[in-house]
Amino acid sequence: MDKEQDFHDANILAANDKSQTKIPWHEAFYEALQLELRLYKDYLQFENERLLSKEALRMDVLIIKKDANIKIDKNIGRIFKGHNIFEYKSETDYLSIHDYNKVLGYALIYSAFEKADTSDVTVSFAISKHPRELLKHLARGA
Repeated sequence: MDKEQDFHDANILAANDKSQTKIPWHEAFYEALQLELRLYKDYLQFENERLLSKEALRMDVLIIKKDANIKIDKNIGRIFKGHNIFEYKSETDYLSIHDYNKVLGYALIYSAFEKADTSDVTVSFAISKHPRELLKHLARGA
């Protein structure tokens, strides 16, 4: 019982001590997953807190519509919602499924960080070449 009380008292002191460092829960979770899946270690690769990008994630263009009631009479502006993300591809580049997924990811990350409803976010691609392979892929429902 003394050990339990000491543990309880230490936790209360730690909670009250604002200078106490944070408990590394992510590291513990990472280790727990490896332990739980140890029988499959030859078939799995674990990476802890893997960076998704070497550089900061950047959208090519973001246009925020400040007034929801304003009507924009330009072709591209007619589809605007509150938050409009654009990806530009030069005339020598093409739009791959990976590019498409990346920009959709940007939209979801932006929505989460800015607390913008996803129904108020648009994604547009400015490209010169017809994205045949991407359209085939999307038509297959993949």
